[in-house]
Amino acid sequence: MFGPASRKVKMAMNLIKNIFINAKMLVNYRRASSMQWNIENSLVCPVTGTGFSVAASAKNLKLIIWYSGDYFLSIGSVINITQNEVFINGVPGDLQVIHAFPYTENLWSTFSKNIECPGNQNPMLLICNRRSLCKFALCPYGARQKRPQ
Repeated sequence: MFGPASRKVKMAMNLIKNIFINAKMLVNYRRASSMQWNIENSLVCPVTGTGFSVAASAKNLKLIIWYSGDYFLSIGSVINITQNEVFINGVPGDLQVIHAFPYTENLWSTFSKNIECPGNQNPMLLICNRRSLCKFALCPYGARQKRPQ
């Protein structure tokens, strides 16, 4: 029913979900003692206070990770998963994966078009006139709220 590529994507999705959800971050991956994921694209959703990132493995398996946590996975971030820990850019991290989707261009495009955050289109944004509506205590892009005149 499922082809080899589909099985690999399902395996990778289950692996990511289990790693981030379990408090001890225990991994049962037979072929490697660690796995590296490179973040290729990211969005934040100010309405929910969550993030979406495209994560690619060395074998070019791609997932869209929907997560919450204290980290913003920016383009170029690296997630290393060992049997005992998760490292984000070399630092032990704690992300809560809400869901992992197989990557498709259409799905990512849908997220990009429907998630309205000024920083998603302009990561260098300094002042944001929507900060008062945002669930993030600190802007993932570093923008400040526009001061009243």
